Amino acid sequence: MSIYTKTVKILLIDDDEDDYIITRDNLENIEQSNYELHWELSYDHGLQRLLDEKFDICFTDFRLGDRNGIELIKSAIAEGINIPLILLTGQGDKNIDMQAMKVGAVDYLVKGEMSSLLLERTIRYALNNREALLLLKQSETKYRQLFERSLDSIFITNLEHKLIDFNPSFSRLVKIPFEALDGIHISKLFAETKEWKRYLGYLQDDGQVKEFETDMLNYNGSRICCQISTIVRTNHLDEPIGYQSFIHDLTLRKRSEQQLLMAEKLTMTGKMARSIAHEVRNPLTNLRLALDQLKVEIADDNEDALYYMDVILRNSTRIGQLITDMLNSSKPKELQKELHDVRDIMENAIKLITDRIQLKGTKLHRKFQQDQMGLLADAELIKIAFINVMTNAIEAVQDNDGILEVEITSDKKHIQVNIRDNGSGISPENISMLFDPFYTSKQSGMGLGLTSAQNILHSHGGNIEVSSQPGKGTRVSMVLPRGQ
Repeated sequence: MSIYTKTVKILLIDDDEDDYIITRDNLENIEQSNYELHWELSYDHGLQRLLDEKFDICFTDFRLGDRNGIELIKSAIAEGINIPLILLTGQGDKNIDMQAMKVGAVDYLVKGEMSSLLLERTIRYALNNREALLLLKQSETKYRQLFERSLDSIFITNLEHKLIDFNPSFSRLVKIPFEALDGIHISKLFAETKEWKRYLGYLQDDGQVKEFETDMLNYNGSRICCQISTIVRTNHLDEPIGYQSFIHDLTLRKRSEQQLLMAEKLTMTGKMARSIAHEVRNPLTNLRLALDQLKVEIADDNEDALYYMDVILRNSTRIGQLITDMLNSSKPKELQKELHDVRDIMENAIKLITDRIQLKGTKLHRKFQQDQMGLLADAELIKIAFINVMTNAIEAVQDNDGILEVEITSDKKHIQVNIRDNGSGISPENISMLFDPFYTSKQSGMGLGLTSAQNILHSHGGNIEVSSQPGKGTRVSMVLPRGQ
């Protein structure tokens, strides 16, 4: 007896009219029948009708002229038909049965054994299974969409911590294509081996990791500040089969915090600089006035006096310039933005330090992306930032053995300038102080070069980061928004 109150629309594809009549009679003999049978004689017409009309279930004969029912089932599923498809044969054949199930048939019936009871049960089971599968598919689609559309990065690993699945956000975060990520060991994405071991220790001790902050590496070698949470995945027997992790990118937040901290430092530096400038410039002005008066009173043939006055003049001028530099480094830059090709700005900066490069015996390597790279910027200020960074790199390398590499790349939104050297490197504890005003490890200089560079980049909506290994060199990465 049919349990369906609505009419069940059935398509029979069979080139034998007698079989159609037998099927029709069996359906009519079912009590409280709500079946509507449609018939097609050929493979092509049957497949086309499946595509054109909406049916609840389809029976297809195995033999359909030059084609067969297994091919029809396979083609229908490939075209997106998701109704139950049942194969009919004149005699039982286990191989045909297995082939039918393999391509997607939900059942297999022998015509000679068909009865009203068997036919009704087959239809009922097929439709019930279809409803269950549809619910399962809807649930799977819903959670798959949550997985794929999540703004946070999600990845799944096996028990050996090798990637088996990940969402597009994760691929974008690490800037690695899907095909290159598959099967990679997740430890390779951690910036520090000790951090990977610490993460692994939490996972082994607690069975989960909650809001673990660490740096990961993207394809370009840049660090990404992340917060990772990991849980254990289990099967239906509650046995562990792997891990699922969620990554929240903290880079922008940390960068904003650093920029806010730097802004506060610059504010304090500005106040201190203005106070020092006021206190120093007043006696310096008096010194210059007294020096001018001495020049008038001392004879031109007094070489010793003229020599010492020249020393005083040069050093007082130097002090005045240092005061000006200190004031300039601590105040926001007034921008005169125009659209430039960043490579032209870099070439102009390189020209100004060519003598320094040659005197040091340093080899310069350029790696510039060929595509046009427009930058809406104050070219003079950006050039100063480039010069300050490259000057630091040149001073860090050994004479006649130094290598300075300048790399410029871009994507749709950003331009990245990487400046690498093979110098002595910087210890981890000193990297955090590089942008502090007046911090320097050099015997001469005020420690304002990188402070000024960072101030310039921030005023353009950009950022600057330093990574280094003692004894192996340093890389400075500057990222700027592309001009439109």
